Amino acid sequence: MKLNQMALANAMAMAGATLYAICAGAVLLLPSMTRGMFNSWFHGIDMSTIPMRGISLIPGVWGLITFSVFSWVFGYVLAYFY
Repeated sequence: MKLNQMALANAMAMAGATLYAICAGAVLLLPSMTRGMFNSWFHGIDMSTIPMRGISLIPGVWGLITFSVFSWVFGYVLAYFY
């Protein structure tokens, strides 16, 4: 069975954009909780040594766009080779 490339790519892009927005919101609203969560994900890397800055509009939107595009391409390639 072959996957529909466009359908999977679009779904991956939407999922990626949603996750990016949730993550950006968490960093913006709950920075210390987000840092603690990232500490637990990165297997002992001390995230407290990395300075946290606020999210500004242009880099935030650029990150959303590029992450969504990357997610779309990944979904398309995944379905192509499935």
